Amino acid sequence: MREELLHHLWKNISPPLLNLTTTSGETVDIISPGYYNEHAGPDFLEAHLVINEQAWVGSIEIHIKSSDWNLHNHHKDHRYNNVILHLVWNEDVEINYLNGKSIPTVELKNFISLNEILKKSTFFKSKRDHFIVCQNDIALIEPFKILSWLNRLYYERLEEKCRLINELLLNTKYDWEAVLFILLLRNFGLYQNKEIFYQLSKVIGYAIISRLQDNIIKMESALFGYSGLLEKPFAKDFYWKSLNDEFTFLKKKFDFPERIIQKPYFFRLRPASFPTVRLSQFAHLYHTNPKLFSRIISIDNKNDLYKLFSISPGEYWKTHYVFGKKSLAKNEHKLSRRFIDSLLINSIIPLVFCYSKWLGEPLKKGFHEIINEIKSEENKITRGYRACGIHSKSALTSQALIHLYNNYCAKHRCLECVIGDSILNGK
Repeated sequence: MREELLHHLWKNISPPLLNLTTTSGETVDIISPGYYNEHAGPDFLEAHLVINEQAWVGSIEIHIKSSDWNLHNHHKDHRYNNVILHLVWNEDVEINYLNGKSIPTVELKNFISLNEILKKSTFFKSKRDHFIVCQNDIALIEPFKILSWLNRLYYERLEEKCRLINELLLNTKYDWEAVLFILLLRNFGLYQNKEIFYQLSKVIGYAIISRLQDNIIKMESALFGYSGLLEKPFAKDFYWKSLNDEFTFLKKKFDFPERIIQKPYFFRLRPASFPTVRLSQFAHLYHTNPKLFSRIISIDNKNDLYKLFSISPGEYWKTHYVFGKKSLAKNEHKLSRRFIDSLLINSIIPLVFCYSKWLGEPLKKGFHEIINEIKSEENKITRGYRACGIHSKSALTSQALIHLYNNYCAKHRCLECVIGDSILNGK
């Protein structure tokens, strides 16, 4: 038996739990079960009960066995002093307050059959061939309810991303341009190199990049040099030599320490996504757009953002993917729509959302529209939900589904999920 099932029973109080009595024979009338506590402390807060005609407002603690109270050290925790009811499946020991008075306890096995509990528990039995526990039932839920839940989950995901942004703001002394620089460089690294590029952004820093913005060779030399991409000599390659000479000068000027980050990966990447090409694109983005954050917050439509990020690398990278080896065909290597969408989803919209909160203003209407206009991401999570009958048509939905899977489905938090709760209640 799972304790979460008892949480569900209490949260969705219904017969036969409307006529409870404690193990000492006191009547229990439930005015309100309270609200579920997602943090440390008792399971439900601000419950309103009438016990033996005496009104009480306080917390509810739920266990399989009453002895779990002592096992979890609640008897030493002051947060449990205001528990007005201990709800257990089996009372194996009597539990008392610190003053020695017995805590009112309801033994649920006297009011609901084990068979009824087991019927609900089968819902939580994960199967290896199942993508999610409720995959056979989720498509039966009213579409509007799912849509509302996904909209809420998308903003939960934005709040989650805001935590990293707030941390970066603190570290950069609330420099929004510097935070954007870090977020963008991290996302230019894609999945394979995002953490390496993230470390690169912290080592070089926006303060240095902003001083080099007017000179593309200096910017590229700093990014390539500190990534270790200039270490292998290509003496006959004029472009490599100019970058290497400039990096040698910059190391002395800015007193750069020895490289401490890992070299970026090339393995399993398409040539157009090689870190050499991406770093040159990134350098040209900042070279052509000083004060990039100020420009972004003045835009409120997708087309203008696409124009802003429609960037090509330097001429060298239109005929190369790596140093010293010329490609057969010339390629502009402009940032693709798909890549720009990824930047908008993972960097720009979360940052603008966080900035709006910082100002105490609602997110611009244009950015609400942008996330709904961007095509859905395609990955194993969106494909998994599609197989269950839940189709993603926009980036808002795909982001919400990613959040649903990672934070609810994968963690079996079905009782905290609108979909899981609806299935269990037959709604």
